[in-house]
Amino acid sequence: MDDSVKNKNSPTYFGITLAVRSLGPVFGNFLSSACVRIYVDWNTQPNFKPYDPRWIGAWWLGFLIMSVLLTFYAVVLAAFPRRLASNAEKKDPAGVESAPATISGSIASITNEKPVEDDRKSRLIELKASVWRVIRNPVIICSCGSSVFTLIGIYGYIAWVPKYFEHEFRKSKSSAALLSGLAGNVSMIFGVLLSGFVLSRFRPSARSVAAFVATSKFIYAFGVLFVVLFNCGFENDLPGIRTTNGSLLLSGSCSQDCNCNTEKFSPICLRGEDGVNQTYFSPCHAGCSEASATDNRTSYTNCSCGTSSEVESGFCMKSCNNMYIYMIVLAIVKFIVSLSYVGNLITDLRCVEERDKALSLGIIATASGLFAFLPTQIIYGAVIDSTCLVWEQSCGERGSCWVYDNDKFRYSLHGLTSGCLMVAGVFEIITYFKVKNLKFFD
Repeated sequence: MDDSVKNKNSPTYFGITLAVRSLGPVFGNFLSSACVRIYVDWNTQPNFKPYDPRWIGAWWLGFLIMSVLLTFYAVVLAAFPRRLASNAEKKDPAGVESAPATISGSIASITNEKPVEDDRKSRLIELKASVWRVIRNPVIICSCGSSVFTLIGIYGYIAWVPKYFEHEFRKSKSSAALLSGLAGNVSMIFGVLLSGFVLSRFRPSARSVAAFVATSKFIYAFGVLFVVLFNCGFENDLPGIRTTNGSLLLSGSCSQDCNCNTEKFSPICLRGEDGVNQTYFSPCHAGCSEASATDNRTSYTNCSCGTSSEVESGFCMKSCNNMYIYMIVLAIVKFIVSLSYVGNLITDLRCVEERDKALSLGIIATASGLFAFLPTQIIYGAVIDSTCLVWEQSCGERGSCWVYDNDKFRYSLHGLTSGCLMVAGVFEIITYFKVKNLKFFD
């Protein structure tokens, strides 16, 4: 794209491209939210609602829908020519047309003198020289470092923030997928569009762009830390009693003879007449001995842990309004950060020779794939799992986490993300000092 449009207009096109790409996560969140509203086995009607922790949505349905859409999209891509004419070719079509004939004639004249193997060797030598030029470029090396740590932080956060909404703000899986995706992704679309327009209109220097990119990383890092303040304070509404060593005691003296397990998490609230409320891990842990099912909903009575208590399904504390403040603050932070995306891409393209543009982007993508995409979920999974209080136990095997320590979950998720973004910001500061003589526009 950079070779096919005028130099001064490329930021606008990059902004449009990145904005359309940002629509992907928004569409994905809407699709996943719709899919998980459907039970995983759509021929079965369970006796609990989507907000119940036991609910498993139709996760497979999204893959089926996307495979069909991508098939149609592949047909559209196949309609494009193999090679798009560059801006230089558009300016001088006569010279471009004559070039292949000269090259073909030269190759034809020496076909019998040089075997095909020599041509392959020359290409390998040229590739080696190109790779050497790119990896010796300090701006590209800093861009690789920044991209790796940025992607570790962002993709780790994106993967776990629905689970965070589910436990911290007590939302159903469907609502958590939708709300967590909307928290900032929509504002990023307008941010990248605005950044493309500003770069094309005012044509700032490379150092000005690099300074803003570095600043945006630290704004993102501190913004992620700031939203930690907006929580619901549900630490006192856990399905059990916290012990002195930090573990969660699920069964009390009122249900110790019930032989309850943690195979299924079905929280139940006993609201006492004296105003004391207590959430239990399941009706078994609350000592409930009678159950009745009506309209796909199960009601429990005769609970020994609260003989005169009102019994409700779910947690005693349902939700809070701090979630909306969390979403608004995060949207503002992501809007500011998205203003740097186009500038970051322009820097990667302008810091190398024309012939090395594609290779430089390929090297950055390779580094991101190897050192960011692959280990991210391992890193975040290990950190978040360390905050689990109650694990699913089924047939002697450990499954998913039922109950998290919300405080530790909140600090671990946002702290790790912020730390990665700060490291990325350090790489961008180094970039600022390396682009002194770089020219973005003709």
